[in-house]
Amino acid sequence: MYSIDIEDVEPEWPTGDGPVDIFLPGRRVIIEVKKGGRPKNGPDVSGTGAQRSGESAYEQLERYISAERTKEQQYLDDATEDITWLGCITDARRWWIYEWEQERHTSGRKLSGWQGTTLTKQNIGALQHMLYRQVGKPWAPADPSKLFDNSLTMLQELYEREKDVPATITQRGMWLQQLQASGNAPADDQDAVFVRHTLLILITRLITQDKEIRGGFVQ
Repeated sequence: MYSIDIEDVEPEWPTGDGPVDIFLPGRRVIIEVKKGGRPKNGPDVSGTGAQRSGESAYEQLERYISAERTKEQQYLDDATEDITWLGCITDARRWWIYEWEQERHTSGRKLSGWQGTTLTKQNIGALQHMLYRQVGKPWAPADPSKLFDNSLTMLQELYEREKDVPATITQRGMWLQQLQASGNAPADDQDAVFVRHTLLILITRLITQDKEIRGGFVQ
């Protein structure tokens, strides 16, 4: 089962149509917390939402969900992405949970068993299971450099084999001259820095889909 770490939680997230109380971006979950028993008679009652004339808590939640889905559609492909969203309204005791399916212009579907449901020892596990879900591709880790440790090791080994090749000597010399001209030349471990900079160039090429290799160590 997935878990939620503090870095997974975005409080007061700006949706583009107002700040949502809690956003779990890697799980497409939005949670609105209501104080003072405002959803006493349910989140569909006018005036239980934000400070807007007559807005209900559900209408407020749907507005936030719609804003986030609109932003998401700018870079996701409906045909390949699972873009189901969960929206929750709670007063820290009772929970109302809705699910928005892939179709953008649909209302949230009320989840059975979670309409004003009081949280208990018996059902807290079911709530955790819903909120802990991992939807789509995982977000980048807090320290993504570890993802490239193996690549860096392989590149260092390649450099050790090819560092006396004329093309590699020329490339390293040009690299060092550029850094010296800018006043940023490394004082020591120049070979290690050269390899790291080379890896950064390779990563950039992968991102831009430029994978052309033209001889020597790396050009």
